[in-house]
Amino acid sequence: MTLDLIATNVFSVPVLAFALGLSAAAIKADLRLPDAAYQAISIYLLLAIGLKGGVALREADLAEVAAPVAVAIILGVTIPILAFLGLRFLTKLGPVDRGALAAHYGSTSLVTFTAALVFLESLNVSYEGYVATLLAILEIPGILVGLLLAGSMSKNPAGADAPSRRRWAESLR
Repeated sequence: MTLDLIATNVFSVPVLAFALGLSAAAIKADLRLPDAAYQAISIYLLLAIGLKGGVALREADLAEVAAPVAVAIILGVTIPILAFLGLRFLTKLGPVDRGALAAHYGSTSLVTFTAALVFLESLNVSYEGYVATLLAILEIPGILVGLLLAGSMSKNPAGADAPSRRRWAESLR
């Protein structure tokens, strides 16, 4: 059973795609999807996750979903703050770079999420259908808090400057 479980996870599509990307980067291959294919796949994944999570959320009781949503929001705020503070002591990065990296740590990974679901399914462990909604909920505060930290720590003494406003506008597109 253990070897089967390992094989199922190692040879899952997300892990194999990651290994392909890692191998291509190691040999410095210029492995890219055409922009149209990349956009189509991204839209498909977003729609699939949104529809699946939305339908499951509609069928769930509000009291059942309230605690997981609250935990997702708390984690979405706490993780980038801890990352930002930790990176201050662990690296020599400036506040903008620490904020950007903290936003990445606070943000969720669709590949990690998918790998976790494949793992749970291989173990026949059931999970609520609205977990895809929690993925989206966790994403928003993680990115916003990281950007807020980067922006607030990089202001000049006179306050927000035009480049800061432009960075915010570009990052929110």
